[in-house]
Amino acid sequence: MPCYCQSAALPTGLETRPGDAHTLFKEKLNKLGSVLNTLFAIAMSLQLAGTPIEADPVEAFYAARAGAPVWTGDANRENRADLLAALASASHHGLDPADYGYDALLVAGPGEVDPALERLATEGWMSLADDLATGRVHPRDYGAEFDAPEPLANPADALALMIAAGEVATSLEALAPRRPDYRALQAALQRYREIAKQGGWRAIEAGPALHPGDRDVRVLYLRDRLQAEGLMPALPWPVPEAFPDFIDAMMTYDEAVEAAVMDVQRSGHMEADGVAGADTIEWLNIPVEHRIAQIEANLERLRWLPREPASPRVEVNLPDYRLAVYGDAGLVRSYDVIVGRPSRPSPQLHAQMRYMILNPWWETPHRLAVLDELPLFRRDPEAVERLGFVVLNRETGEAVDASEIDWTTVSARDFPYRLRQRPGPLNALGVVKFIFPNPFSTFLHDTSARALFNRPSRAFSSGCVRVRDAVALAEWVAALASDTDNERLHDALDSGAETRIDLNRPIDVRFLYLTAVADGAGGVRFVPDVYGLDERLIEALGGVPETESPDDEVDTDGFILADGSSECGLGL
Repeated sequence: MPCYCQSAALPTGLETRPGDAHTLFKEKLNKLGSVLNTLFAIAMSLQLAGTPIEADPVEAFYAARAGAPVWTGDANRENRADLLAALASASHHGLDPADYGYDALLVAGPGEVDPALERLATEGWMSLADDLATGRVHPRDYGAEFDAPEPLANPADALALMIAAGEVATSLEALAPRRPDYRALQAALQRYREIAKQGGWRAIEAGPALHPGDRDVRVLYLRDRLQAEGLMPALPWPVPEAFPDFIDAMMTYDEAVEAAVMDVQRSGHMEADGVAGADTIEWLNIPVEHRIAQIEANLERLRWLPREPASPRVEVNLPDYRLAVYGDAGLVRSYDVIVGRPSRPSPQLHAQMRYMILNPWWETPHRLAVLDELPLFRRDPEAVERLGFVVLNRETGEAVDASEIDWTTVSARDFPYRLRQRPGPLNALGVVKFIFPNPFSTFLHDTSARALFNRPSRAFSSGCVRVRDAVALAEWVAALASDTDNERLHDALDSGAETRIDLNRPIDVRFLYLTAVADGAGGVRFVPDVYGLDERLIEALGGVPETESPDDEVDTDGFILADGSSECGLGL
């Protein structure tokens, strides 16, 4: 156990205090130092006696106190009240205070010292502290291929520090993420819970698509639904005297309703045509209870991330089709992206960008050569040369004259070739790829199929992530983390030759999966669960399971780009 006799790290909030509180602050410091010295003395005495400190943090906590109670008994009423406040705060993080003993502790009278209640209280604090610091479930069990933050190194010491400093009531908040999007989701959680208390929103009945200018009683229900979520102003109250005219106006699909519907469609990655068709109505009919559970699940996903985000870094939110880049001063800009189709999903990963390649060759993965290119070559043998493919013998690596191959006789099961695509305007990787070695051979890159960025829903790739305006991203990477200036970068691009640019500082890259997204204006918007990952996590957290919410309907199975290319290759 480390010695705290000389100095100790102080809890957040104790570093400075205003002048009027100076005396109180000094008293807390003295008390804190005394407690830490006592802890150290007990630990040393146990070690000198040959008795190891208990592995159980609860046992270690009470061993350091020589068994003295801290939550029960008349002398500990204040500690107990502070603990109840700390456990109640779990609800602000989308967690249930009852899971941490809150209900049992609340109904039990302070009364006499109770060893069982003591342990329940200490376990509750330590369990909630761990869940806030690392997440309630392990990310690798729910689709994320990276580890959660490290847990508290010594929860017994941490709790002792909080008690000594009188900070139990607020002790847990510092363990949760401090990211702005986490705070935005917390605020949204309270707002949607209030909507639920008011009865939620009424489902809009199925029927013909509603168009601007239509007059229909279902427009009244559509308007009411949009108002319930704050997507358009509430109805005036009291109702105007000209009641029939008022009802007629409310049943009319006017410009205000059209604008609100288009906002919903844009945020949900639907075609923003302003028409309330079946998909839009289905999206709006998702119950508020599910939206609450969705926010709670995404708060959990944010708890899987480091408490001190790396800088610089790149974050891709897969279901939102967005990439954000952060420099030392914060957000630099964001980019539209295309992600893996549901049958070939992009992984949630964490890696370090080490270099980028300009004018890359595309080493076509064997699976994609068989699934995507072979069917194309059978239909159109001239596509081999037109698209710039070089065909190699799979065993010897020697070049093969593609004009002599009868592709209709080539076996998909025993495909005998390797395919490489030359740099050029039709190369599947475009003019730049960004490499961050990872187990999935996944990378970021440009694309020759830029028209797909105009689609509202963009799950078209084979796992790698395509970036709109990838050259601008390359300029940022080069300026931030390489010895290549902008002029040399563009000279290399213009040369058409494959060029590798190594980075002199790594750039953190993380692919995330967030289906409740901060909108940048203090609110939250929901995006389709394109890979169907929400339901298991929601159920694991004890939330409301999914109820027939629409999937992100993209025709992706067997999808082949118009130019015949697919993507993803070696990302090593």
